[in-house]
Amino acid sequence: MVNDKSFGFYRRLILIPLDAKFSNTDPDYDPDISQKVVSEEARSYLLNMAIRGLRRLLKKGFTKSEKVEKAIRTYKVQSSHALTWLVENDITEEYLLSKHTGELYAEFKIWCENEGVENIPRQQTFTIDIQREFDFGISKQQRDPKTGRKCRYFVPSSRRDIEKIDES
Repeated sequence: MVNDKSFGFYRRLILIPLDAKFSNTDPDYDPDISQKVVSEEARSYLLNMAIRGLRRLLKKGFTKSEKVEKAIRTYKVQSSHALTWLVENDITEEYLLSKHTGELYAEFKIWCENEGVENIPRQQTFTIDIQREFDFGISKQQRDPKTGRKCRYFVPSSRRDIEKIDES
């Protein structure tokens, strides 16, 4: 796992799912494959395939794959307690916009405690993860009508009266 959760990181990330399983019960199972792939003929073949693949990559760029996109999404969720909380609780964008960030964080903390999360992320980390996932901004401070306390809300980034959280 890495700590970088930026858009740039995920834009550049390419995960290649290596989920093929090889079993001696497969009809095309070859018990000598480990010796065959290191032969001079096999290495030459693999090098030629790699060169053709590189030429195609340089000409056309990386192609998108549903399987790769799903692997990246899974990695992204597993790398963030906040995103895992969203997925496991079917939390919608509308729900996030309906409560202030402190209230949402309190719900998140309770979930973390129930799940046995040892290092519960700070509210700032939680807020940044949610902002990135939904391209939200943060409202200026306002009074909670119920409690009278100052609080902030997630807002769609198209609104002009928002502030971005400082990530440093």
